Parts: sequence; structure tokens; C-alpha cells
Amino acid sequence: MSERLSDPDAKFKRSLVGNLIELTELLPKLNFKNDPKLEEMRKRVENQLCRYSAETLRGSRSVRTDTAKEADNILAAMSGYIGG
Repeated sequence: MSERLSDPDAKFKRSLVGNLIELTELLPKLNFKNDPKLEEMRKRVENQLCRYSAETLRGSRSVRTDTAKEADNILAAMSGYIGG
């Protein structure tokens, strides 16, 4: 998401957001140890990256830029979970 949204000329489909929504819905079932940090991160993704539709992200440069920055911030915070 960060890569696509950071490039103002990059095209993307609705699935960019839709797939992320599906993932945030699936992750609680995969959090076998009920890790509160993982759940906190999932909620952050849900609240910050899934809140705008693809149409909104395409139509507002500022929303697109802000969402890309938040995706970068979340990715950096998740580095311990995804191996850097």
C-alpha cells in the first residue's frame, strides 16, 4: 500500500484496500497467543489504512499522501513481526 500510494502516478485497484480489510478481519483468528501488541497493530491498520475507499484515495492527494505516510509508519512499527 505504501509503495502504490507514495507514487502519485501509480494506478491501483479497489482490492488494494479490500485485501487489507480482509486481512484485518482474518488476523484475530490467527493470533493464537492473543498477543496484545499484534492486536494493537491490527487495529491500527484497520483504523488508519482501511478507513478510506480506493475512490477516496484516488480523488484526494492529501488523503493519499497521509495514508502512504501512515502505512510507512505502521510498516516500521511492524518490523519485529515481519523481519525488518
